[in-house]
Amino acid sequence: MRTGFFRISRVSLAQAGWTLGSALVVSALLLAPTAAAQDLAGLASAAGSSPRDADAQSRYGLALLADGQYRLAKTHLQRAARLERTGPRLFDVARVAFAEGNYRRARSSCNPLRRVDPALHHVCRARAFLVNNRSGRAFEELESAVVLNPNHYETQLALGDAHRLRNNVSEAEAGYRRASSLGAREVAPRLGLALLYANANRESDAITQLRDALTIDPSDAETQYQLGLRTSGEEALRLLRGSTAARPHHAAAQAALGDAELAAGNHDAAKGAFEKVIELDENNAAAHAGLGQVALAASDPETAMTRFERSLEIVPNQPRLHVLIGETHEAAGRNAAAYASYRRAAAMSGGDVSALIHAAELALRQNRDTFALGFIEPILRAQANHAHGLFLKGEVMRARGDRSAARQLYQRAQAGEGELDRARLQASIAALEQTPSQRRLLSNPPR
Repeated sequence: MRTGFFRISRVSLAQAGWTLGSALVVSALLLAPTAAAQDLAGLASAAGSSPRDADAQSRYGLALLADGQYRLAKTHLQRAARLERTGPRLFDVARVAFAEGNYRRARSSCNPLRRVDPALHHVCRARAFLVNNRSGRAFEELESAVVLNPNHYETQLALGDAHRLRNNVSEAEAGYRRASSLGAREVAPRLGLALLYANANRESDAITQLRDALTIDPSDAETQYQLGLRTSGEEALRLLRGSTAARPHHAAAQAALGDAELAAGNHDAAKGAFEKVIELDENNAAAHAGLGQVALAASDPETAMTRFERSLEIVPNQPRLHVLIGETHEAAGRNAAAYASYRRAAAMSGGDVSALIHAAELALRQNRDTFALGFIEPILRAQANHAHGLFLKGEVMRARGDRSAARQLYQRAQAGEGELDRARLQASIAALEQTPSQRRLLSNPPR
């Protein structure tokens, strides 16, 4: 039995109905100035041993903010602001409210900036309005900030974020490009561009921006996380391990790491990452699903089913999870229930035919070629050149002894679209060319 693995990404999670956090929270994470990811314990030690050092307090506070430890982050950022009552220090305190998504607290956090740094005060108010999804008011504040200082880094970065949240691609690009020119060593504008391009289905451009950001700061935790979502194999593991080491309380990064470890076959590491997510957020549907996959890979279908059902309690409409439940029923020998799960997944998955593929594969393993064809035909009606669908129809024809039709379908599958197990296809072609005596010999080998 093949166990399907999730690739955790903002797109796939959105399709599954899982929540990584709103775009506004992601935007808030981009607000913090770039700082090399360091061990939180080391930063805590430095802040504790230098209570009058504003930089030490700020570095620790910003690291805590990125890790999602908002209350403690606020404490240290407020301490830094008391030591140095400057615009940037006061703005850092407001970042906590932005990240929490607390509109009223964000508004009040901006008040101390009014006399200290008027331009940054307008930017702060704009960020507060974005927390409340009031982009029109945000742009009014940013226009005032531009009048006061057109070459203000935070203003241009905020303009980029505000336009991105409105899907104004060219305007967002302009804001981020100006911010990059004003802060050549800042990661945030590149991250903003990456999210902008990802939302516009320009994944290669997003990856380019993330790689550029890593050249500025190879250990930036958010960059590692975002690039880890968009890569695979050892690179994804390295990036996500780095991100979670710097931000152990970042649930989304832990879930992504768990998925990457699972895909690499590192089941114990995957289990540890998913369990960490559950510690942080007991209602994280992705983590429960991930633990279900770990159990399924360990041939424990009952535990897997418990986890999958818990995930569905949290987010009911997850087509991919119904496919995994179908696989779990298969593993337990409940084939009728498996077919029901695959049908349920197919009914809610739109143009995704993976559930039909699973059902057809199960039918072929049961030597039910006519039943299999009932799942294959809808695949080919939806996608006439679907490589796997064509291959499976070829398998049906070969099982029926129609070698000519099977050969034509295998040839079409070779030139088809989508993923296909080429080695399996070649084995089927080779079996097709065997003579009747060879097939009898293979089925009844001499003792």
